[in-house]
Amino acid sequence: MIARGAVRYRPSFSYQPSLHNQHIFQRFLRRVTTNGATGAQGRTVASELVTEATVPPGLSVSQLPSYWLENSTRYSDTRFKHGICDHQTPRLTLREVAMLRLMDAITDKANWYLKIFDETIVTRWRYEAQATPNGLISDQAFEWCVKELRDRVEEFKEDGFVKTLESDSRCVKSDDFIPTAHGDRLRRAVKPLLEVSDDQKDWHLNSDGKVLNLIHPSLYPLVVGHSKILPTGQIGVDDCLDNMGQGVLVPQGEKVRSHLVHGLSYHINQDKLCSTRFQWLPSEIQFVGEGTDEKIASYINNLHPNKHKELYSIIEQLIGKSIPLWNNVLQSEQGLLRLAPTVKTYIAQPDNPLYTARREHRSCPALPSDPKEWVDHEVHEAVREVYERTRTIIHPEPTPSCYAQWKAKPPPRIRLEEDFKAEGLQVIVKLSSIELTPEKPDYPDGTWHLEGMLNESIVATSIYYYDVENATPSQIRFSQVNSVDGIYWDVSYEQGDHEPLAIVFGSRDMDDAPAVQKIGTVATKHGRVIALPNDAVESNMDSYNLCEH
Repeated sequence: MIARGAVRYRPSFSYQPSLHNQHIFQRFLRRVTTNGATGAQGRTVASELVTEATVPPGLSVSQLPSYWLENSTRYSDTRFKHGICDHQTPRLTLREVAMLRLMDAITDKANWYLKIFDETIVTRWRYEAQATPNGLISDQAFEWCVKELRDRVEEFKEDGFVKTLESDSRCVKSDDFIPTAHGDRLRRAVKPLLEVSDDQKDWHLNSDGKVLNLIHPSLYPLVVGHSKILPTGQIGVDDCLDNMGQGVLVPQGEKVRSHLVHGLSYHINQDKLCSTRFQWLPSEIQFVGEGTDEKIASYINNLHPNKHKELYSIIEQLIGKSIPLWNNVLQSEQGLLRLAPTVKTYIAQPDNPLYTARREHRSCPALPSDPKEWVDHEVHEAVREVYERTRTIIHPEPTPSCYAQWKAKPPPRIRLEEDFKAEGLQVIVKLSSIELTPEKPDYPDGTWHLEGMLNESIVATSIYYYDVENATPSQIRFSQVNSVDGIYWDVSYEQGDHEPLAIVFGSRDMDDAPAVQKIGTVATKHGRVIALPNDAVESNMDSYNLCEH
């Protein structure tokens, strides 16, 4: 049942989510997915717990995962955002991005919530921020950052985590939110998974034997036409072994044309967006009592429920800890709100004091009657060349009034424990261990990705780094999908003069700019938990190395 082998699938445990009413089925994208943990033992240098949670879609025999996906023609508006052809945030100015990164760096400092009120320390931070040659952190930009962080101190003390990289989406991070005792218990409980024989170790594909999958949903997923599902009822953790092999086969559906949100329609291979053959199997999570208290109500795919009872208990507690984090990174379709400092309002500024004089000079004067007296074309081009070479592009500034408007529009709060108290959530758990050795001391950059495919309906991820040792500092990089065309609608510029826009928005070429913008990074530290939405935010792991060979 837990043997690792080359075979991709086996007859899985009979699995049937709780049955819900049609209203919940229409909200199928309101499914939260978190990402679990990586463990470290011996040579392991980085560990993270990744859990992926989803709100049950209310499946029945005629509404199996592949069935409703292949035959759906539109997405409900009552849902969370997702990362495929969905809402696109306006592109941030380069100054806005610099401000987001500065606030993330400050909140990484020890006792930042106390130091932010110490004017001596703040003055030193200002000097350090403005010492960079790009000049993006002006006095006004720095004052905005300080004001925002001071306003967030009480929120941080109450919540225990920090919201960071707030643009159209945001992440949260905390080094103390998960008690140290949880990490210690997790390391002990993971040992049996690390100590399996070499022939049963599941090394991640294309990882060069550096990433060991301890729990991974792709190993034995639901397979259309092969896996079985119960027509009625639900199987719990305690009785899942007794029901192996029961149920009916998941029927094979037909591929049809998908109609995605915002009127975008595709004839391309559906496997690029969603799978009609495979699907990760989530575990049922039921809320019990008040608040975010919950319990795992069904089998965690690829984790034996009897041999690893302690690990079930630990993961259950970590999921409960993740729910407040997901509440703060999720946005509904109706709640889209820009969270980044709004400075683009003031982007239409002269680029230097000669701007007005140049405009007046270029106004059409009365031409001499003799064409020979007209200005030579070469002279005109020389004047333009000097102007373009000597002009200075001024980055737009945030203002106090801009801050007041931004602060007056807080995003609506999500309460999963209230909105889905009766239905519960579904969670997909990943557990992996990154192991570096003197023979293989380097871990390369990861690939930009969103979690899962559309049929997994993953909307949020939390990652817990419970064992990081003997590794150089690393970080997760974040980017988000944005609307490039909107830039041209919001600002004034001379026809064909795209260079100022490219400088202000940090793009090499506005004519061919990718509709993705790199927002920043979040450091991955021992004991840190990070949560992020799985909507327009893509992430990848930065490279790192073994410290001592």
